[in-house]
Amino acid sequence: MASTSTLPPSRTAPSTSRPATTTSITSPTELVAAWKKEGLFDALRKQLIHDFSQSDDKDSFLIQLDDKLAQLVADPSFARLNKKDRSLHLYNSTEGQSQLLQQTSAATDRRLRAKQAGQSESSLEQIEKGLRATLNSLRGKTQVVEDVSKKPPNDKMDVEEGPNGAPVVEEVRKASTNGLMSTPIDTIADTKISEPSDGSPRTADP
Repeated sequence: MASTSTLPPSRTAPSTSRPATTTSITSPTELVAAWKKEGLFDALRKQLIHDFSQSDDKDSFLIQLDDKLAQLVADPSFARLNKKDRSLHLYNSTEGQSQLLQQTSAATDRRLRAKQAGQSESSLEQIEKGLRATLNSLRGKTQVVEDVSKKPPNDKMDVEEGPNGAPVVEEVRKASTNGLMSTPIDTIADTKISEPSDGSPRTADP
């Protein structure tokens, strides 16, 4: 008599999938940090530096900077400084005693808000879109393409303001300006600047 084997009833394997995790964003600084990790800030910084180098603002800035540096170098106290301290002295003195940085900051702000030839939106609008996408991604939401024609003119990003009341886009604008300004000053001071790939702040190599 042939034997028959009885197989145990099949069992469904337990599900190993987990619900999508989300990251809590409680401040503009945290959102900007997440945005930087995606490489979007570095791309914007490089674009602003390129635009600045091709504009009349660069020539005006360098002329005024040459005049200011000539005054600083002619100061007897400068000759008494150690050579390794001179670059830092020039940077701090230029930043604290002149309006050059403020003028360039204002020019950067205008460049962010203006629509370049062939562009349908300004850099500032592109920044806000990128921040929205980053915020939605961190919250585990699916990115929805918005109909710009139906978008309310005063629509604001769903993110908390900073301690000083400045919106997150303002935080990015300030960071962009700082990134732009470090390049010409560091070049004149003969300081080699290294740019880490992980999005951390740039440091000066000795």
